[in-house]
Amino acid sequence: MSVIIFDMFPASGHYSAILKMAKVLNNNGFRVVVSGSADFREKVEKQGLEYLITNPLLLIPEKSLKALGQGRKFLESRKAYQSKQEEEWMENFNRLKTDIQALQPSLVLLDEQNALKAGAYVALGVPVVFFQTKPDTRRNTGIPPFTSYYLPRFTATSNGYCRFLWLSKGFMPAFRTICRKLKLLKTDDLSVLLRIYREIGLDWGERIDINRSFGVGIKGFSRIVVSPAPFDFPHEEMPGVHRIGPLTNVNREGKIDQPRYQILIRKIEEYQSTQKGRVIYASMGTITGQDAKRCTKFFLQMGKIARMNPEHLFILSTGNSFDVNLLLPTPNNMLVFETVPQVDLLQKCDFMITHGGMNSITECVFLWCTHVGLSAFT
Repeated sequence: MSVIIFDMFPASGHYSAILKMAKVLNNNGFRVVVSGSADFREKVEKQGLEYLITNPLLLIPEKSLKALGQGRKFLESRKAYQSKQEEEWMENFNRLKTDIQALQPSLVLLDEQNALKAGAYVALGVPVVFFQTKPDTRRNTGIPPFTSYYLPRFTATSNGYCRFLWLSKGFMPAFRTICRKLKLLKTDDLSVLLRIYREIGLDWGERIDINRSFGVGIKGFSRIVVSPAPFDFPHEEMPGVHRIGPLTNVNREGKIDQPRYQILIRKIEEYQSTQKGRVIYASMGTITGQDAKRCTKFFLQMGKIARMNPEHLFILSTGNSFDVNLLLPTPNNMLVFETVPQVDLLQKCDFMITHGGMNSITECVFLWCTHVGLSAFT
């Protein structure tokens, strides 16, 4: 039986986006193994899939350099840090090698946001295909960067403005990369990784791609795009791109036996039968832990809106990084959860407020739930 490994970026939305594809492959004669951090093991195994706990990253985070201090202290510590980086990488690489030897995969589907990890698999002789849960993040003629608010008109003027947006977008990453190399004397993540790759026979300096909406990529790999084609602007596909979305799995949550959620469902049913207002669900998805300041401001604002609109029922999903005590006293018409079974809830509420995540938008469209994305978070 052929083995396929899904190597995941550690974000809940990325896992939700690939579960249906993984199950389809698993049900059609492939042995599917999902690989990632321990935080997502239960979510994957609940779908009947194998899970392998691994380190999603192969290097110590670059922010560790801050501990090295400045000036002479930094110069004295830099070599030690570089050795530690290389030692850490080799330990993670050897663990990965052991897993690969045990599983003997015929293919690795690597989360494109972890693109720099591709070299490790290539060194082990395993074919790699990227997958991404959002529209193609690479530069394409007449299409603005994925993170831009601009709507292209596909005219000469519009195409020119898109080129300007890409130049503006690419300048700062390139500038920051150069500054990091100079400041850290080439002990930044990217320089260390390329040096390690050269040592194992991969001269990938020319394959690094920073001309993207965000992050660093690797050129030369085919990719599967999970997000629906209609969510992207019309354009000629780049070579090696395969679109397979949407892959929304409305049954992924299975039987929901959370007591507090069952109380919520009864509350919704009671509210809808006796009130004239709407049931409004708000969630900032996985960015809650990444942008705590703005998310806190948003949640507090939702509390004020709930008090001003007592005829509506508000359901707030805050994630585990927000202090729910900040919402006290909570309005009677607002219920606060750390997390909810979103696909099930969308079938029962009237409206969703989202940060604009690809999964949430796809699920809202798929389930006919009216929604609005907050541009401040996209």
